[in-house]
Amino acid sequence: MLRSGIALDVTPKLLDLLLYLVDHAGSLVTKEQLLDALWPDANVTDNALAQAVSELREALGDDAASPRFIKTVARRGYRFIAPVEEVKTSSEEPARPTVALSAEPVAASIAVMDFLNVTGDADAAWLSAGIAETVTGDLHAKFDRSFGVDRPLSDEAKNPA
Repeated sequence: MLRSGIALDVTPKLLDLLLYLVDHAGSLVTKEQLLDALWPDANVTDNALAQAVSELREALGDDAASPRFIKTVARRGYRFIAPVEEVKTSSEEPARPTVALSAEPVAASIAVMDFLNVTGDADAAWLSAGIAETVTGDLHAKFDRSFGVDRPLSDEAKNPA
């Protein structure tokens, strides 16, 4: 996830929250829907959801008092209020479903990069690309659409020691 061309450090849970809200853009998403979607089969309080929304707003540079992206509907849930559109990449290609937040000064994108192997264990290097590939698949499933993804593997992931 990028903001003004800078990669944002967000957790997978925040990314899931963003994708769920964008997928239901303009509609009220109840707290119960979000809790069921993000924490299935877990006993999580509204406070955890409120904290996740707060962290996502911070990552997006949004303000709860005058929101551009996520509006709180008191005691009910949230609504993603920024316009979402499908973007056509060129006149020769069919439209590829891409989310662009027109409230941003530049077209928004989601990039999934290889994860950093902080263990230093060469045998675990393949996980860097494997986890990123799983997240990419989850993005595809969340949007429930087909779109092209060009995510080359890092040298470490291509040639594990």
